[in-house]
This record gives sequence, C-alpha cells and structure tokens, in this order.
Amino acid sequence: MDDFEMKINKVNLYEMVADKLENMILNGEITGTDGKLPSEQSLAVSFGVSRPVVREAFMLLKARGLIVQKNGEGSFVCAPPVENLTQTISRMMQSRNIQPRDIFAVRKTLEEMAFTFAAARITDREICELRGINDTLRRAPDTESYIESDVRFHVAVAEASGNELLSIFVNSLTSLLIPIFRVTQNASGADISGYEYHERLISSLAAHDSKRAGECIREHIARSMCNYDSTLEKTAENGTEE
Repeated sequence: MDDFEMKINKVNLYEMVADKLENMILNGEITGTDGKLPSEQSLAVSFGVSRPVVREAFMLLKARGLIVQKNGEGSFVCAPPVENLTQTISRMMQSRNIQPRDIFAVRKTLEEMAFTFAAARITDREICELRGINDTLRRAPDTESYIESDVRFHVAVAEASGNELLSIFVNSLTSLLIPIFRVTQNASGADISGYEYHERLISSLAAHDSKRAGECIREHIARSMCNYDSTLEKTAENGTEE
C-alpha cells in the first residue's frame, strides 16, 4: 500500500468514527453525566482504532457543532449553534449570487408565519419583553445598537411562536440580513418607521390578532425593501454625478 492509499484510509477511518459518534449522539445513545463523552482511550478501544483517530474524529464533531471540548474536563455533547446554519446559507448565497430581494421574500414568508403563530399563544411576559426591546431600539445611540435591538425583536417573536424550527430559521435569516439592515438605516425616516411598525406589531400580538399581525409584518418588510431600493438608487445617482 502506497502513502496515498494509507492517507485515504486514515481519512476514511476518522470520518467513519465521527459519523458513528454523531449517530450515537443524535439517537441519544451517549448519555454520560452532563452529556460528557467517554474518554479518547475508551472510545479507541471500543472502535478498535488508535487515540489519534478518535482525536481527529472529535475535531470533526466539534466543527459540526455537536460537541464542545473543555480543557481538563473532556468533551461534551452540545446542540449545534444557529451560526452553523447561518454560515452554510451565507456560503450558498454567495456561490449562487442570490440577491437581496430573494432574501426579503423568504424572510416575509417565515416572519408572517412566526407572527401569526406568536399572536395565538404569546404571553404577557413576552409582550413586556418586546416592549422593552422596542424601547431600547427607540433610544439606540447608533446604527449598530439599533440593528442589534431590531434583530432581538424579530428573534424574540419567532421564539414566542412556539415552533423551534421556525425560530432557528428566522434567527439565521435575520443574521444574514444585518448587512442589508445597515444599508436600509441610511434611508430617511427608517429608524422612526421601524419603531412605529414594531409598536403596531406589539399591539396586534397583545390583542392575539393573528390576521392583523400577519398583515403588519408584511407591510413592515415591504417598507424595509423599499428603503433598501431607494438607498441603492441614491447611491447609484451620486456615483453617476461624480
């Protein structure tokens, strides 16, 4: 066997171990204390491989967001962070040249679902939380602080929808839109309209009016898209004049 074949076999081996461990984690077969995985040595013996192979498998699982490693304590099972999905979608968007209008269209559909679901089940405590976030948004001292509060508002509503998968998608998509939010904030009156739309959304949610909540979020996102288009047009005009 030449060096190339040995390298391929080694890669396949640690990937196979990682895949097996991933299945065990997702199926709940690894149930150590506080989600702690068995030691590298223990797993090496169980799988009939060397410790370096297990170590590389752990590195792959960490990259997949399935485990976290703590110095001196070992490796522990964890839920993959939303950032993993965000990064994957971001790479696909760039490689396929997906345009902002397509992002807004998907966002409108997902957020309409989120607000409709949330209106049916939102609690007084969650309404109070939304009012606090929107008040922070109103008093935001700069664009980045405003955007942070804006994102928190929409993610909080998605969480209030009671649909965890929908919440994950909204969280991920909203994070991808942050560069676009920076552009729309340059539109005249964008900060004022954002706060006012949020107030209307809160009112519809507090009244448990799913229809009105859905209509309002559609208008809100359409306004954001218009702000984005107008800002780009002004930028293009200024560039032409120069």
